[in-house]
Amino acid sequence: MIEVKNLFKRYSGGEALCGVEFSVKMGEICAAAGLDGSGKTTLADLVTGCIEPDQGQVLICGADLYKRASEAKQHLGYVPAEGGLYQDMTPRAGMKFIADALGMGSREAIEKIDAAVRKFGIKDVSDTPVNNLSVGACKLAALAQASFAGAEVIIIDEPTQGLNSREILEMREAIRSLREDHAVLLTSKNITELCEVADRVMVLHAGRILAEGTPDQLHLMTAKDGTLRLVVRCGEEEAKKAFGGISKQMEVKAAAEEGAVEVVLSTDGADLRPAAFKAVCTAGMELLYFGLVEKTLDELLMSMDSERIIYAPEKEDSGDEGNL
Repeated sequence: MIEVKNLFKRYSGGEALCGVEFSVKMGEICAAAGLDGSGKTTLADLVTGCIEPDQGQVLICGADLYKRASEAKQHLGYVPAEGGLYQDMTPRAGMKFIADALGMGSREAIEKIDAAVRKFGIKDVSDTPVNNLSVGACKLAALAQASFAGAEVIIIDEPTQGLNSREILEMREAIRSLREDHAVLLTSKNITELCEVADRVMVLHAGRILAEGTPDQLHLMTAKDGTLRLVVRCGEEEAKKAFGGISKQMEVKAAAEEGAVEVVLSTDGADLRPAAFKAVCTAGMELLYFGLVEKTLDELLMSMDSERIIYAPEKEDSGDEGNL
């Protein structure tokens, strides 16, 4: 498993990470989402041991990554956003080279490489030089390379970057296949894509974890500002009269349905639904649509406020360090 404790990293321009803490259990896919500059790439570099923190600790399967690097990295596989493969080798040859470097026996190496080739569906390209492969095939080959030798912890940076629609679906399935016997950490600026595969998503902004929860919990956060949209069959003036006392921030315009208008009521977070529904009933209007306006997850990410925790799941006092 992965345990990250009070992690700080400072550069000349400021702090890239500020006291980040989390853990990832075996059998769990966890994701860190954030825009450029949020600290997610620094986090990936720190958790893979590419750089060292100014403060804090990372444990990989119980081994301190900075004090017992050799031991910790035996449990660790890394798939960077770009590269990570020997361009002049085939995927199979690259894995054999790594197996030899690890001192793995020939029979064991062949068995494990064959298993990885089958698992990630790269049999047809396993003997093709990497520099002749598509981006999608390279990503799958990199996953095979990161996991074939038995690493229990897999870190994947920008897993779907540069992939087409078919390749994205293949990559999702490949990542899900790791869940059973790995702890997986993904990092990306595409929060919507991460929610397709992750069990839990952490939202990073300015080096801090602002929010954390399941994909379903993050989707609920998209409607938190309380903006309400209605479509009613009436005229614009009638709508303004009916809803004008509910919110000072009101927009009324013609709707797609003939003889109907769309009303958008904005608020500072108050729930306008009871008052709006009462207004519809009082005016005797025909109600065609009634619901909260939701941002997309990516719009939510763009609107992050670094001083506001937008979602914080309740912590269970179970003594299990894997619970956040």
